[in-house]
Amino acid sequence: MSTVHHGRTDIFYRLPFKCSTPGIHKLPIAWAKLHQRHPSLSFNIVDNQFTLDLDRLSSDPLSLLTHSSSSLVYHTDYNHDVVTWMRDHLWNGDRKYLSDTQLARLFVFHNPQSNEVDIVLAIAHCISDGTSVVALMNEFLELLTSDEVARVSACVDVPDLSNYDSLKPQVHVENNDSLSFLDVDKQDILAALTLAAECGYPPLPATATPPSVPRLRWYWAIRRVVSQLKSEASKRLSTLQFVGENEPQKQNELEPSWGALTDWKQETLSAEQTNAVMTYSKACGVKIGSLLFAASTIAISNLNHKHADKSFGGDTCIVGFPFSLRPYLSPRRERSTPSVVFGTADVSPMSVQLGFGGIQLPSTPCYADSPTFKKRFTYRAESARRQIDKLLSSPTLLQDGYLMALSLAPFFSKGVDGFIAIKEDLQEKRRGNSTAIDASMIGAMDKVIKREYSGVDGAVSLDSARTAYIGVRCRAHELLLETFTLNGQLTITLGHDKVKWSDECVIEYLQEFKRILEALAM
Repeated sequence: MSTVHHGRTDIFYRLPFKCSTPGIHKLPIAWAKLHQRHPSLSFNIVDNQFTLDLDRLSSDPLSLLTHSSSSLVYHTDYNHDVVTWMRDHLWNGDRKYLSDTQLARLFVFHNPQSNEVDIVLAIAHCISDGTSVVALMNEFLELLTSDEVARVSACVDVPDLSNYDSLKPQVHVENNDSLSFLDVDKQDILAALTLAAECGYPPLPATATPPSVPRLRWYWAIRRVVSQLKSEASKRLSTLQFVGENEPQKQNELEPSWGALTDWKQETLSAEQTNAVMTYSKACGVKIGSLLFAASTIAISNLNHKHADKSFGGDTCIVGFPFSLRPYLSPRRERSTPSVVFGTADVSPMSVQLGFGGIQLPSTPCYADSPTFKKRFTYRAESARRQIDKLLSSPTLLQDGYLMALSLAPFFSKGVDGFIAIKEDLQEKRRGNSTAIDASMIGAMDKVIKREYSGVDGAVSLDSARTAYIGVRCRAHELLLETFTLNGQLTITLGHDKVKWSDECVIEYLQEFKRILEALAM
C-alpha cells in the first residue's frame, strides 16, 4: 500500500483567499479538531498496514495540539508564487513533506502586503480521494471561523518552511478551561474511524463492523477498463493516443530519480460561458460530466487529425475515469455535510471510495467551426451518457471492485505495485493502446466551498482573481484531466508527466478543449 504511493499519487488542493488577518493563533486549534473528527489524518503505515496511536488524539488537549501542529506549516511574508512552490516541492522532487509516518500536511501561506492567503492541503491518496479532500477543506474553514474555536485561549508555535521537519510545536495556554473543546475519549475516536473500504461491498465480508485497528485497503476498481481492453471489440480496434510525445532520447534526458516530472496546467471559462455550457447540457438532456467526456475525446481526435504525421491514429478514443462509489454504498451513517457541533460520534467521511470506468467514442474529428458541430457533438455526448449510465447501473459494479481489491492485495503485501503487474500482463494480450487520457470530474465545488467564511475574529473570502488547483502527484507516463466549477466558473486542468509530453502539446490540448466549450456556449 505504501509502495504504490511513495512519490506518486499524493493529493493536493490549493485554495486562494483574501484576508487581512489570517488568524494564525486559531489555525492549530481548527487543525487539531479536524484530526479528532478524521483520525486517518494521524495514521502511520507499518508493514503495509495502517496504525493509529489513540493517545495522541484523546489523552489531553496539549498532547493533541503538539501532535497535530507538527503537520501544520505556516509561512508569513510569503511573496512568491505558491503554484511554483507546489510544482517544485509537492509535485516533484523527493517526497519530503509526506511519508509513511506523515500522511497529511496543511500549508498556509500569507502575504501581508497583498492580503493574499493560500491554503494548501497535501494528503496521501491512500487515505483520501478528491471528494473527501474538498469536504475536508470546507470543514477546516468552518472550524477556523467557528465560535467554538474562537473561545479557545491557546497559542501554538508552529513550523514554517525552514523548520517544518525539526521544530517541535510549543503550546501556550491562557485558560485551561477553554481547552474542553478538544476533550474527547478513545471511544469517540474509535467511533469516528473510517470504515474499511471492503465493508461497503456486498456480499462480502459478512460483517460491516469496522476493526478496532484501522486497515483500509487502497484500491482502484479498474476491472471495467481491463474488461474493455480485453474485449473482442478492443482487440479488433486500435485506439487514439494523446498527441505530442517527446522523442525517446529527450525522455531519457528528462527522466527524474523520483518517477514522474509532474506539471499541471489549466484553462478557465468565464461565469457567463460556464452558465451557457450548463444550459446547453440541460438542453441536450445529458449531465455535464457526459458533456465534458465528449469534449475531451473530441479535443484528442481533432489534434490527432491535425498532427496526422506525428500521431498513431486509431479507430476509437478511450477515456478512463475514476468515480465516487459513495452513492452506491450504504455503510454506517457518514457525515456528508460537515458540522461544527462537537461531541457527536459520526463516522469520518474521509476515505477512498472510488471505482474506475471507461468509455469509448469515435476517433473522427469534430471541429468547432463546422456548421454541423453542435449536432455531432450532441450525438457523442448522448453516447457518453448511455455508456456511463450502463456502467453505473451494472449489478456487478461493486462486486468487481471488491474482487479487484482482493486480487491486488498480494502484490502490495510483497511491496510490488499491483497496477503495473496488471498492465504488464495486458500488454501481451491486446492490440493498440490503452486509454488516451483519464478524466476526473470533481464537479461543483460551489456546492461545498463557500465564497466567504466569517466569524467573530474576521472573515476569509475566496480570491476570484486567482484559480484553485486540485490534483495528484502523477505516475510516470500519466495524463489526468480534472474539471471543476468554483465561483461559478468551469476550470479544465491537466496533470501530466513532462518526461513524456511537452508543455506545448498540453497547452494546445487545453486550448482546443476550451475552444470546443466556447463554441457550445455561443
